[in-house]
Amino acid sequence: MQITVNALTLAAVSLARSVEEVRSYLQGVQFHPVKTGGLALVATDGHILICARDPQAEHELDEGVIVRLNATAKQLGQKCAGRDIRQMTTLIDLDAGTVTIPKGASFPASIIDGTFPDYGRVMPWGRLKPAVIANAVALNHEHLATAGQAHDWLTGGKAIQLWQARTGHPVLVPHTADACTVIMPMRDGSSFGMPEWIERPRKARDTSAQVAALKARRQKRRDAGQCIDCGKPSGGKARCPACADRNRR
Repeated sequence: MQITVNALTLAAVSLARSVEEVRSYLQGVQFHPVKTGGLALVATDGHILICARDPQAEHELDEGVIVRLNATAKQLGQKCAGRDIRQMTTLIDLDAGTVTIPKGASFPASIIDGTFPDYGRVMPWGRLKPAVIANAVALNHEHLATAGQAHDWLTGGKAIQLWQARTGHPVLVPHTADACTVIMPMRDGSSFGMPEWIERPRKARDTSAQVAALKARRQKRRDAGQCIDCGKPSGGKARCPACADRNRR
């Protein structure tokens, strides 16, 4: 049985694999057919989940299978000289027990006997708000870095967004129309807002009333034949000679 998938998609998803031996079924990547076509790739360590659909994948699967890939995400996604890995594929041969990356190197691969979690249960269903985090949310910095690495591989470095339905719910990091990362929030007792030492900008004073009063005073002086600046007789001119001279400087 063979599976052929996009090389970078597999590398990005494999970032979320667990390294703990307690739950061995989380050490691999789950592959399962998608009803709308293509093959889904999912990996999670219980705290971060990365999933993607490869619409061009070639496979013979009728149901999901968990595959242990004895290669790091960096090895799976390493670039080949003069070749665009984004358009390249990785071959997983489950009969031979190998995974062959575009560069030509092969690593051991094997099926993991176990039941992969129903990851649909942790997806943040509901009304998601892009680029808005409801109140405060604590996220593991390593998980954010992992999501950032997957985003870079899958998008080529486009701006990243965080989505959340409500406080305490998982945070969704969409990558493409077919890929996303879900990060479970942490329980963190420490909560800080804006540092107190940062001074607020002073509000601009509303000078509209002062300007209106000044205009009214000047108009009153002009009507009385006075200098609009000092109020002295101006001989019918707007300003007296002294104020006019000072205004020209």
